[in-house]
Amino acid sequence: MTEPQRHDHDPVHGPVLREQMRRLGVAARNKTSTQADVEAAFAASRARTKESVVTAVANRLGEAPEAAAARRLGEDVFDPEQVNAEARRTVPSRPIAAVDRSDRLGEDPALEARIAAERMAAEEPTERLRTVVEKAHIEGSLKRREALGGLLDEVDTLLDGLGEIQEKTD
Repeated sequence: MTEPQRHDHDPVHGPVLREQMRRLGVAARNKTSTQADVEAAFAASRARTKESVVTAVANRLGEAPEAAAARRLGEDVFDPEQVNAEARRTVPSRPIAAVDRSDRLGEDPALEARIAAERMAAEEPTERLRTVVEKAHIEGSLKRREALGGLLDEVDTLLDGLGEIQEKTD
């Protein structure tokens, strides 16, 4: 067995495995920790200095290098192509086709209107009234949404026009 200490809790084989570990020189389990032991471990951890590697190296260097030496060091260490790579805009090598997003999950106005209409219709006392209320609510909701969609198109057109006017004045 390669790791007897992992199975020394076994009631049948445990004593044999502990004896095997003792003979191999593996230390027996440590005594149970007391509150004082735990507090001492925390105090020792707090007493240790916790410096970062960067701080330790910087403290050993003493003074800052001269500007020319720092520039040479920067040129040696950093690739000039990569220094400001994140600031550049990606220019695609070929045109990117528009994506049809109609099949993606998202807002379904007809389904939302139908669910809201069913909730409102459930409050009506008779079945005939339920169907009438449901149909009227669905139609009204879809008409309001279409009107709002047209209004949003008009706002987009207005904003595009304002943007063009502002570009001309600049």
